[in-house]
Amino acid sequence: MDELIVDYRGHEDLGLTTKTFVAHVEWDPETELYVGIVPGITGAHTQGETLDELRENLKEVLALCFGE
Repeated sequence: MDELIVDYRGHEDLGLTTKTFVAHVEWDPETELYVGIVPGITGAHTQGETLDELRENLKEVLALCFGE
């Protein structure tokens, strides 16, 4: 299992600053997608065709998890 660093910047009006999360990443040969999960944050998981797409998708998922 590899790791991916995700820098997430929350909305300033909510008092959130940039936070760095470490996502666990695996390649799924069946779907041919990278699958990522941020441990400790319920619901923070997604997939992407590339690592860049996975990182962006994880940022979107974190926004949803934090109610933004």
